[in-house]
Amino acid sequence: MRIVVAMALVLAGCDGEPSEPPPLEDDVTTLPTMTPCPGGWEESPQMDGSFVGCAPWPGAEPPSCGRFEAPWPADGCAPVGAPCPADGVPADLTADSVRYVGTADPDAYATIAEALADVPAGTTIALAAGTYEEMFTLPAGVALVGACPAETVISAPTGEDPVAAIHVDGADVTIRNLRIEGDRPGIYVDSGTLTLEDVVIEGTPGFAVRARRGTNVVARNYLVRDVFDAVERYGMHATGIGILGEGDASIDCERCTFLDNEGAGFWIGTSFVDTTRGRVSNSYFRNHLVGIGALSTDAQLEVETVLVEGASLGMLAWGAVVDGADIYLHDGIQRPGAPAASGFANVGGLVSITRMELSGMAGLGMLFMTAAEGELQDVVVRETKVDPRDGSGGRGIAVESGGLLTLRRGLIYRNVELGISAFNPGTEVNAEDVTIIRTDTSPQVAVGLGSYDEAHIEARRFRLLDNAVAGIQIAQNGGMDLFEGEVAGNEVGANVQVPGYDLERLRNEVQYRDNTVNLDATSLPVPSSAVPEGF
Repeated sequence: MRIVVAMALVLAGCDGEPSEPPPLEDDVTTLPTMTPCPGGWEESPQMDGSFVGCAPWPGAEPPSCGRFEAPWPADGCAPVGAPCPADGVPADLTADSVRYVGTADPDAYATIAEALADVPAGTTIALAAGTYEEMFTLPAGVALVGACPAETVISAPTGEDPVAAIHVDGADVTIRNLRIEGDRPGIYVDSGTLTLEDVVIEGTPGFAVRARRGTNVVARNYLVRDVFDAVERYGMHATGIGILGEGDASIDCERCTFLDNEGAGFWIGTSFVDTTRGRVSNSYFRNHLVGIGALSTDAQLEVETVLVEGASLGMLAWGAVVDGADIYLHDGIQRPGAPAASGFANVGGLVSITRMELSGMAGLGMLFMTAAEGELQDVVVRETKVDPRDGSGGRGIAVESGGLLTLRRGLIYRNVELGISAFNPGTEVNAEDVTIIRTDTSPQVAVGLGSYDEAHIEARRFRLLDNAVAGIQIAQNGGMDLFEGEVAGNEVGANVQVPGYDLERLRNEVQYRDNTVNLDATSLPVPSSAVPEGF
C-alpha cells in the first residue's frame, strides 16, 4: 500500500488529490491521413467526423456480380473480357499469322493441339466459342485468344497427376479472353514469360497459375475463383492458390480479383532461399485462408491499392521485404482448423507501408515478431474481433520476439485486451502521433499501451483515451518512455508493476486527467504473448 500511495503522489497535486490540467490542444497529436482515397472510393467520416477514412463500396456490402464479372471497389461489377461476338469467333485480331480453331471455316483446325503443331513465333491461335477438352504446351511467341471468357473454355481431362491444363515453355506467350476450368491445375509456367489478359480461371485443383524459377508472369484483368486445396492429391504448393511464384520468378498482377479460393490469393516464395519478386496493385481479394503472402528472406513484394476481405490472415510477410501503400484489410474470419488469424503478420521481414487500414480482423490486428522490422505511416487498426473459439485476442498491434516497429500517425480504437503491446527482450516500439481509444475488456485486461518482459516502448505526441482498465501498463521489467501526451478517461492512468521504476520517464509533458486513479502499482492481470498457436 505504501508503494501505491507514494507513486500516486508523484502524478498528483501536493495535497494528494489528482490534478486536473487543462485539455491538450488539438494539434498535440495528428490523426492518420487516409485521403485522398483511391480512385472512386468514397470518403467515410468516422468518430463523429473527427477522422475521415475511405469506403470501397457505395453501399455497406460488395455487389453481387455475375459469373464473369469482377466486383470492383467504386466500379461495381466489371466484365472480364470482351463480350461474346455473335458468330463466336474472336474479333479484331492484328497478328500477321492467325490459326483458327473450332470455326465453321473448312480451313480451321479441329483442336488446339493440331493448331500448335510446328507453330512459328508470332502466331495467334484463335479459339471459337466452345469447350476444348485438351492439355497442351504453348511455345515462345504464341498467343492463345478466345472469343470470350463466358463461352470459350479450356477444360483438361481428369487425371491424378499434377500436370496443368496449359504449360508455358518460352518467352512472349499470351493468353487472352478465355476461361480455364476442370479437374487439373490451370497454368504452369515452366520457362519464359506469360501475359494473361481478360482470363477467368475457376474451380481448378491446387493452383490456378504457378510460375517456376526464372519465369515472368504479368496478369491484367484476371479473375480466379474457387481454386481448392489438393495437397493430398499433389503434395506441396497445391493448397488452393490463385497465383503462385517460386524461386526467382516475377509476378505482376494488376486489376486482379481473387474470390473464394481455399488457400491464398496471391503468394510468392516457397522456401527461405527464394528470390521471388511480386507486385499486386488495384486488386480485390475475398474469402481466403491468406489474402497476400510472401515467404522468403530474399523475396520482394510491392502492394498498392488492394482490398482484402474475409481472410483468416489478410497479409503475411515471412522474412520478405514488403513495400506498400493504400492497403485495406477488412472483416477477417477465424476458419475451422486454421492455426492463426490476423490482419497482417510480419515474421522476420522488413516492411514499409503508408496508409493501411485493418477493420474487423479476427484474433489480432497486426503482429511483428522474430526480429521483424516495420515502418508504418498513417495506419488505422479498429474493432479487431476476439477468437470465437475461446474469446481471447482482439488486440490491435503486437510486437514481440525482438521486433522493431516505427509508427507515425496511428489510430488504434475499439480493439480488445491491448491497443499496442510489446513483449520480450530486444523488442522496440517507437510511436509518434498515435491515438489509442476504447480498448475493451477481455478475460485478462484492457490496456491502451503495454510493455512487458524487458521490451521497450517510446511514444511522443500520443493520446490514450477511455481504455476500460488502464491507459498504460508496464510489467515484467518492461520499459516505457513517454513525451507530450495525454492519458485520460481510463480506470487507471498508468499501472506500473516494476519495482523502483523511474516515474519521470512517464511524465515528460504528459497530462493525466479524468482517470479514476492516475497511477497504480497493484497487480492487475498481466497479459501473455499474442503469438497465435501455429506461428
